[in-house]
Amino acid sequence: MGRWESVTTRRGVLRAGGMAALALAGGTRAIRAWAQPRPGGTLPMAAFAEPDSWDPHKASLIMYTSQLYSQLVEWDPVNPDRIVGDLAESWQVSDNGTVYTFKLHEHAKWSDGRPVTAEDVVFSLTRMKESGKPRATAWAVYAEGWEATGPATVRIKLKAPAAAFLPFLAVDYVKIMPKHVVGAGVDIERPENIVGSGPFKVSKWTKGDSYEAVRNPLYFKKGYPVLDGIRQFLIRDKSTLIAAYKAERILMQNSSFSGLSVQDHLALKEDLKGKFTVHVLGFPGSNAGIFLNVKRKPLDDPRVRKALHLATDRQAMIKLFAADDVAVLGTPFPPDTWYGQPSKEAAKLPGYRQPKDADIAEAKRLLAEAGVPNGFKTSILARRVFVYPDLATVWKQQMARIGVDVEINAMESAAGLSAYSEGNFDSGVIISAVLIDEPEAVIADAFRVGAVRNYAGWSNGEVERLVGLQRAELNRARRSQILRQLEDELLSWKNNHWIGLYWAAEQWVLHDRVRGFVPPRSGATTLKNEHYWLAQG
Repeated sequence: MGRWESVTTRRGVLRAGGMAALALAGGTRAIRAWAQPRPGGTLPMAAFAEPDSWDPHKASLIMYTSQLYSQLVEWDPVNPDRIVGDLAESWQVSDNGTVYTFKLHEHAKWSDGRPVTAEDVVFSLTRMKESGKPRATAWAVYAEGWEATGPATVRIKLKAPAAAFLPFLAVDYVKIMPKHVVGAGVDIERPENIVGSGPFKVSKWTKGDSYEAVRNPLYFKKGYPVLDGIRQFLIRDKSTLIAAYKAERILMQNSSFSGLSVQDHLALKEDLKGKFTVHVLGFPGSNAGIFLNVKRKPLDDPRVRKALHLATDRQAMIKLFAADDVAVLGTPFPPDTWYGQPSKEAAKLPGYRQPKDADIAEAKRLLAEAGVPNGFKTSILARRVFVYPDLATVWKQQMARIGVDVEINAMESAAGLSAYSEGNFDSGVIISAVLIDEPEAVIADAFRVGAVRNYAGWSNGEVERLVGLQRAELNRARRSQILRQLEDELLSWKNNHWIGLYWAAEQWVLHDRVRGFVPPRSGATTLKNEHYWLAQG
């Protein structure tokens, strides 16, 4: 009890050109012991919004379903720099880095007792690819095909060696689904119909209030989960959430997003000292930005979009909604990373520099050139979560400086996500978690055809060309040069759609009774909750 089973990976080589700090489990997965885990108990968590879907291949919010399903591989919850097997007991990589062969764990079962098979994996990979949802399919851009080569063996062939393939395959959105349930057309949007292979099963969902999951007795990892169950309470109001923490009715949040601002977290860090810890996950963390609908007039004119970019005051946004020690300017790539530019250079760029006078003057000139010298009316969609409505309010005030009248359209979270996907918006505000610390994750979020936040189908031929070039380049130094060219193209605003506001390190509030938590590298990983346990209070 309290130890991970040994999982042997006969070959697991990370090719050059990607995650520098990542060490794959290229031998035997380390056995890690917690100090006497205490089995049992139900962990109460705070949830910031309703599930937008109970289907992990379609969901934008994975924290509700991650613990119900398993993946082929996963980011190690106790050593977040490593990728380890989940359903895959082991895997091999061909010498040329283009063929991955996964051997499934022989004891893996669905919660209805049927075995997890290679056919389930093939079905799920195909379903993800066909869904087109970027968070679940980020891995698929590298893959040429996949097949079952035995009852418990799956082979995935890549188009070329790709450093980012396995890291994307390991995020929590890439869930394996039961072919005999989902393929038969069972409605898994009804939680009671869900059949999974993860550590927990749904026991109760009360819309608008709470969600409960209990231990899956058929879970294939011996000794896990440690908890008897988890309970997620929907708390949209910030003051209610803070009060729940202080009263210890909530012991942690269900993901790195809580609905609280950076300032709220900093205040909680002081107020709850000795009982709670506020963990800072680090950069790139999350990307706060405003996406523009290039199909709506006058936003279809690149000059108009550039004017809005120039008039946006990022420093003001950071001062109001973040803090200098946990946020940096929202350039396309996070500053001071190996693929982004230095912060000092970013602070001199048009749209990012201070003072704003020259940018405001140029924005007005561009609007006049585009035929709207007196500005125009537009709207911004802000879901009623986090600081979205507040960010929209400040942006509205900033746009007024160039004569642009912005109406704020505040919507409930799930309705807002539907409006995004249907293209029913002029612009939208978002704080988007980056899947992994890898430039492809940033590109897949906003800067390519089919990107998560590219709701209006924006495209830029030069960007697409450079995206392809950097993807095929395994030498990190050469890849970095291509990525800088890509960022320069976006910063020119000859054709862009994403107004980056700031990059912020995500924060996770956790009561000191909750054990087994290691801050992950991303808010989109290690959300299965199998390794948590509760010390006595």
